[in-house]
Amino acid sequence: MEEKNRFSRLLEQLMAEAEIKNYTLAQELQYDVSYISKWISGRMLPAEKTERKVLSGISHCIVSAASEEGLANLRTDYNIDLTDQLELAIYDHLAAEYNYVREQEKSPDAGIGGGPTTARSCPWPSTWRRCSIPYCGG
Repeated sequence: MEEKNRFSRLLEQLMAEAEIKNYTLAQELQYDVSYISKWISGRMLPAEKTERKVLSGISHCIVSAASEEGLANLRTDYNIDLTDQLELAIYDHLAAEYNYVREQEKSPDAGIGGGPTTARSCPWPSTWRRCSIPYCGG
């Protein structure tokens, strides 16, 4: 089984925090649920040509469909009170990890996500206080 990449771990973490199921995200994005499962498992990334639309849809769904407790936890995690700013922060975090994984895929000596020897600072060192992405330093 493929190792999860940084994007897939973040997506899984955000969905768990917001208490959102794969099916809910699939409906929001108008994708088959199998695509969501592949993104979360790390077997696949959203297509580059639809990156912005998909990441925007994910961040919107995370914020709009989150449970009350999940939304409160996300606001705390990102240190943001306003919903539209939270959605943008989540989008930026997803985009940073998506771009990182894409960059690693293009590297001839790295697998998807860069593997365990990859080190890079989390794009949210001060605001994503409970970042669980291994090797991100956040």
